[in-house]
Amino acid sequence: MWWKRFFKMSLILAACMIPFSILLWLLGIGQWDLATKIPQGIFVCVIFGVSSATAFAYKDKREAAKR
Repeated sequence: MWWKRFFKMSLILAACMIPFSILLWLLGIGQWDLATKIPQGIFVCVIFGVSSATAFAYKDKREAAKR
């Protein structure tokens, strides 16, 4: 199902985003503000998950058409 892939890709992206934002904070590049980081992270996860789910669905549809 597309929503399972969406959820899985969102979790992977969120897990990758947390260490990167901590690294930026330690380097002093980014501002560690949870009020802005959490909504940005959710937005990025949603965009990435939707695009990944769409790509997987399109790939599955193409493979099914070949059979």
